[in-house]
Amino acid sequence: MQRATLYSLVLRVLVALLTRTVFQPDEYFQSLEPAYRAVFGYGHLTWEWQTAEPIRSIIYPAVNIPVYWLLRNLGVWGESSLAHWTLIFLPKALHGALAALTDVWIGELARSALGVGYSSTAIHEDGLGIKDSLMARLASISMLVVLDSIYYKKIVITPLNFLKTNLSSVSLFYGSNPWHYYASQALPILLTTALPFTLHGIWQTVTSKFIRNVPQMTMLRLIMWTLTVYSLAGHKEWRFIHPLLPLLHVFAAKSLVDLVPSTVTKKSDDKKGGRIPRPPHHNSAAHGLRQWLSLPDIPAKYIYLLLSTLPISLYIVLFYCSGPISLTSFIHSIPPNEINNNTIGILMPCHSLPGQAYIHRPDLEKGRMWSIGGQKLTDYKDQTAVFFDAPADYLTRYFPHEVNTSFPPSPFPASVAGKPSPVPVLHDGVLLYPWRHEWPLYLAFFGDLLRQTGIRDKLETKGYHEVWTAGRQWEGEDTRTGGVRVWKKYGDFVRIGPNTISINRHDTIASIYNTANCWNKTDAYHLGGLSGAGLFFIEDLEEHNKRKRYWAPAFTSEGLAKFRPMLERKTNDLVEAMQTQCKSENGVMEPSLLLQYWAHDVTGELVFGDTWEYNFCKDGDHIDLLKATELETVMFEILGQAPSLSHLMWYLPATDIFRVMDRICGQAINRRRKLGSQSADIMGHLLGEHSDEGQTLPEIHLKQEGALGILAGTNGVSSALSITLYYLASQPETYAKLKKELQDAFPFYDPLVPLDADMLIKLPYLNAVVNEGVRMGAPLGNFPRYVPKGGAVVAGEYFPENYIVSVPAWAQQVSEKNFYPHPESYIPERWLPGGLGKGSILNKNAIMTFSHGPFGCLGKTLVYQEMHLVLAKMLLAFDFKFPSNYDPDAFFEGIENRRTTRFTVPLQLSIH
Repeated sequence: MQRATLYSLVLRVLVALLTRTVFQPDEYFQSLEPAYRAVFGYGHLTWEWQTAEPIRSIIYPAVNIPVYWLLRNLGVWGESSLAHWTLIFLPKALHGALAALTDVWIGELARSALGVGYSSTAIHEDGLGIKDSLMARLASISMLVVLDSIYYKKIVITPLNFLKTNLSSVSLFYGSNPWHYYASQALPILLTTALPFTLHGIWQTVTSKFIRNVPQMTMLRLIMWTLTVYSLAGHKEWRFIHPLLPLLHVFAAKSLVDLVPSTVTKKSDDKKGGRIPRPPHHNSAAHGLRQWLSLPDIPAKYIYLLLSTLPISLYIVLFYCSGPISLTSFIHSIPPNEINNNTIGILMPCHSLPGQAYIHRPDLEKGRMWSIGGQKLTDYKDQTAVFFDAPADYLTRYFPHEVNTSFPPSPFPASVAGKPSPVPVLHDGVLLYPWRHEWPLYLAFFGDLLRQTGIRDKLETKGYHEVWTAGRQWEGEDTRTGGVRVWKKYGDFVRIGPNTISINRHDTIASIYNTANCWNKTDAYHLGGLSGAGLFFIEDLEEHNKRKRYWAPAFTSEGLAKFRPMLERKTNDLVEAMQTQCKSENGVMEPSLLLQYWAHDVTGELVFGDTWEYNFCKDGDHIDLLKATELETVMFEILGQAPSLSHLMWYLPATDIFRVMDRICGQAINRRRKLGSQSADIMGHLLGEHSDEGQTLPEIHLKQEGALGILAGTNGVSSALSITLYYLASQPETYAKLKKELQDAFPFYDPLVPLDADMLIKLPYLNAVVNEGVRMGAPLGNFPRYVPKGGAVVAGEYFPENYIVSVPAWAQQVSEKNFYPHPESYIPERWLPGGLGKGSILNKNAIMTFSHGPFGCLGKTLVYQEMHLVLAKMLLAFDFKFPSNYDPDAFFEGIENRRTTRFTVPLQLSIH
């Protein structure tokens, strides 16, 4: 007995100390947290403690009070790691010891109920036994009422309140289950591999005729009575019947002992049969375990079956849903000087995170750390349900449109525990609650939230970024999956490297990019492995201005007019390719692919004229040029900060795809030279054919300029058009408004007759659709620049010479400071006169798709003309929508990033 007690104590305490996972909020908020609050004076009490008729007794939490009291008086509490872990581990050890006592006394119960010396007279129901039982119950209830009344400072009978609450409809807000839940689901979950032995032990008890089965029958009746009563309630959880588990294990123990075959029958020639003792199982690996634990000679197969759940148990104790526990350590570790005047917001289902008993930070009280939900449920929705039904709408409706960087406490972040749920008010067809938040410095949530439409964009546009994560994607259920994430608000100036600063302020754009002496580009624009450089990759401003003189004539009004017939012809090819693909693909086309074909057709002829011998819209890409274009764009983004790696990549045997562009451009230049000055194209200007001076660009740079023309003129415009088509198909009202404007402007549309470019550019809603498409859809970079000699002051901050600074374009184009309201939404009306009404903001200077100043893109006007023409011809030629079996959200969520804008899921549309 002493050995078993020691083993149980060591095992239970060890398990308690090692457990670092979360199952239910009650583990903390109905035990540790009330005790912690009673001793330290702060902590969170749930509504069960604060309602007018509290349903929780202080007796069980009070077990922890001596531990906390002792630690406080010994001074073992505060901000140190030792104090933090001591305050966590000592209560754990206490509960491990209590669990060990349960093991010991259930062992005593099993000995009394099943042992050889047991007699039915020991528990016979005589008058004295009933009287003693009644006196014990009365004393227990009296003590409970007295202690609870002292704690609550009024007369309280918590068991009665608990019963009334759980028999009311309130419990159904937490879910309902079928009547057979406890028998069909709860018992198998609790007993796992002990289930067959438990059932066998119960069957033996029910079918036995021995009088010694009376105590077992008493336990069985108790179990059946409890299961029956609990099954009457609508809301059921398997943890509710956890107190029955020790009694169920008694039946499993009975089965295991009775299954031990103590004798065997031996036959011989002179006897019909005889009984001899069965030898013990010494040849089993379980023999040592049986001896160590003083177990009967239970067959090894049964022991192995019972122990088969051990790996799962270890995983559940050590790893499964460990994220919330890890989060408490992260919060505790935040330096006090960082959080003193700032806040932390918890966007999780209520009480997913243990409270101050695990965090130990009094400076997070008084609203410095808030979470949603937690009120007593009524006829109205719980706050967490309102949030998770439409999280993006909740953030828009209940949070301010700008982040207050002083991070004040939220005025009303959650309903008050113990008070009725707030009554919603119907406003414009939407139920509005009085919850009001301020944006915090830190936001903590489960990763599943980022999978919800609009959330990632919403947080990123507010300047938040991920700084910490824990847990695993597949753990948890429903909204508690995806691990735990912590995002932190960026400041206006964010150090992203030793000497590299990202500036999130639109008022710095002019001083960095727009001035005549704007700052030079950084080495991020240097591509290794290449001789020469294209215009975009020239880092020095003076050299860039010299090279621009070759390009500029092609992008004047006169130069662009010469390209118009080619643009009309290629766009007609695109529309025809769309119609052809729909006919061959069951009415479905992939505009994201076809627009890339079209962009390469247009840009190829734009750069090389008639010597461009490919027609991708008609023939497809049999030379892997699209793949080369995409990879070079991505590799520039990835390796731009490491030119040496870029140089190495160029020469690796496995990267031959990077040389496709080089070969194609070299061949096209040779063909173009033979053509002479007959063709109006960009290469003609680079070869000096249209210059009075006849100045030719040095040969070393020609191929790189040709490749630049292809790269710059394909991915950007095709991506912007693809995303614009996605939004048009997603928003029928926007689509219909644009369609009507085009049909009114061109009532007798003939694809063979060129559309009037001047008329297209004057259509207000088409302009708005294109501008919004550029804002939301074009690839964007960060445009890094070197701080000039002598250093510079930007927005009041000094930056030393040769520091690298950049303004992230995407952050500016979806910032509420530049585009308000709903900057993350596609709303063309913001570009119309009057915008989106009073208070709306439209900062056109914050559009950084084409950069700004002397380094700005020469092709900006051409891109707008291309987008106008493609959208007009598509909408005038046919109607389109998403196919019935297509998930458009998958396309949007599959946009890999906003810099190179790769689509991992193709856009699909059907023509009708």
